[in-house]
Amino acid sequence: CCPARAGIATGLTSRGHGLLSNGYRLNPDIPTFMKTLQMAGWRTGAFGKIHFYPFDSEYYPYPDYREYGWDVVHNTEDNRTGEWHDWIEKEHPEHYDAIMATPANWNSQLPYYDSYGEQKVNLTERMRRAKDEMAWGEEDDGGNKTRTEGYYPLPYPEEISQTNWITEHALNFIDETPADQPLYTHISYVQPHPPFHPPARFLERVNEDFIPDPVGYGTDHWNGPDRLPNIRYYRKLYFADFIYLDEQIGRILERLEQVGRMENSYFIFVSDHGEMLMDHNLGGKSARHYDAVIRIPLIVAGPGLKQGSTCDLIVQHEDICPTVFDMHETLLKQHPRPLSRRGIADDHPICAGRSLMPLCKGEQVSDWRQSSFSESFGGLCESPFREGAMKYPWKETLRNREFRYSVTPGRDDGEELFDLTMD
Repeated sequence: CCPARAGIATGLTSRGHGLLSNGYRLNPDIPTFMKTLQMAGWRTGAFGKIHFYPFDSEYYPYPDYREYGWDVVHNTEDNRTGEWHDWIEKEHPEHYDAIMATPANWNSQLPYYDSYGEQKVNLTERMRRAKDEMAWGEEDDGGNKTRTEGYYPLPYPEEISQTNWITEHALNFIDETPADQPLYTHISYVQPHPPFHPPARFLERVNEDFIPDPVGYGTDHWNGPDRLPNIRYYRKLYFADFIYLDEQIGRILERLEQVGRMENSYFIFVSDHGEMLMDHNLGGKSARHYDAVIRIPLIVAGPGLKQGSTCDLIVQHEDICPTVFDMHETLLKQHPRPLSRRGIADDHPICAGRSLMPLCKGEQVSDWRQSSFSESFGGLCESPFREGAMKYPWKETLRNREFRYSVTPGRDDGEELFDLTMD
């Protein structure tokens, strides 16, 4: 989550920007492409999830993300607190209990959940009571029946959902920006992050015949006592959430067309990580580096790019930042160069990644990378939620077209080597 998002913003690897794991703050002194856009006169806005701060830190529940290069911020994230939460409580109190039934159970571990806001409300108790009193459907899990974070149709009107709230703020930002000022709009939806809860009407638009079985389904390791009893319903809710997001993105594109910005706009659609979706009987992002987690969607569109083409070369999160700079000839010149022990490193590349623009234009790049490196760290310090300290990363992986090699340094978890042409 955090390291991947930091890599997108800075163009650096986790070793470069220093954010190795969730639970740590991205140093705001590190240059981001948003700051460079600001300096170049762009109006920048962030709407939805940002996650450069740890959820259990003093920065929440009301983080101020403007220090990273945004002029306007309307933030809401997995913890379901802050601006969106308070808006629901004030403007739509009749749905507040339904809202409080949707946070994942781990939110009760956050320090501000026991004493939230000026009134010091105990959200932990409110959440538990709301989950118990909610009229869940027979196939639904409000977060207490299975080991997932929950899955069910949205229990309140979609017009007040996080997803819709994020879109509305993004649309307002587009409308309010002067027509002659360039803009950057960061729109980051919380969904389809667990718990899965799309509006019910989108379930009807999922063709169940195309829902695949999980990888490993029916094998001994999948048929454990903790397996989900209704895996196809669980997956159906996940896919329905994508249809909901597709509709929201359509609203954004329509507004850009209406204000005359469409023909001069670039779009990057990307995620910080994937979702196991019970492949190998695993949910969430996991740290085992199966393709379901480390191979994520990436779509780039805009003027001068080759339409309808697919590129199968290996790209990484740190490629996004230099790609943004390559969209306008003046941006790269304004981005601060990295520091070295001797001062400004003139001969050192500004980003660890490479611009994707040549690939997006359909050009042949002979020296493109042939492999990718992924790493997922556990907690690097003591945590109130676990005994002792976890000093070693969960997993490090090197992957090319033919093979995937994974190792867990410092722990007796063995090594993994997959022949991707066969397995």
